[in-house]
Amino acid sequence: MPPAYQSQVHSLDAAAVAALEPALAGRFAQGLYLEGEGQVANDQWMAALALELDRLGAVWHSGVSVQTLEPRCMRGSYTAGEHAGEAFSISVDLVVDARGAGSKPLLPGLRGVRGEVLRVECKGVELQRPVRLMHPRYQLYVVPRPNNLFVVGATELESEDTGPVTLRSMLELGSALYSLHPAFGEARVQSLSSALRPALDNDQPACTLQDGIWHINGLYRHGYLCAPALVESLMEKILESTYESA
Repeated sequence: MPPAYQSQVHSLDAAAVAALEPALAGRFAQGLYLEGEGQVANDQWMAALALELDRLGAVWHSGVSVQTLEPRCMRGSYTAGEHAGEAFSISVDLVVDARGAGSKPLLPGLRGVRGEVLRVECKGVELQRPVRLMHPRYQLYVVPRPNNLFVVGATELESEDTGPVTLRSMLELGSALYSLHPAFGEARVQSLSSALRPALDNDQPACTLQDGIWHINGLYRHGYLCAPALVESLMEKILESTYESA
């Protein structure tokens, strides 16, 4: 960890854990508090972002499978609606590929890492912030949401299988959640979902230019929180390349 952030990591004894998270009082002898750690409710954030883009006059092309990217053109086909099966082509000033694992044909070093998430409703537990369980096997996090909802994740499997959540993963997530607080034993399962995290060889996100196409990819477990920094980096690189070619 960079020295600049070490002062934001605080060791806690049992009393300090209870003071920060009363629901966990008496359950853990020690813990760590990461001051300033943030979270984003990604489903709400995506909905709010869509509304803002609509307000700014953005043009959406829904139900489209992009199959070919060129520096100033995107080609593919419609997958839904009255034009399903028809070819799709659009000319643009700049192409930025942010398709995650879908960009693998253009980025040979990219791989998908399977992750599975459990969402539950539980009225018997109240958490003030995201809680990570420091377990030798599980890298579990529990994120509270409004209306007694909790997001529980996430498995991390070196696999590009896109199928439904497996029984083993469901049991592991549920068992780890129950070990955090026994009241979660009565939680109501709202959903189970799986997807592929895009990861590069060094497991770090990257913003690169390749064959005239800009790529933002490799966010892996870093998620939405680092996206603004990547977009800022992209804008700086675009302005720099424009200035150099002028």
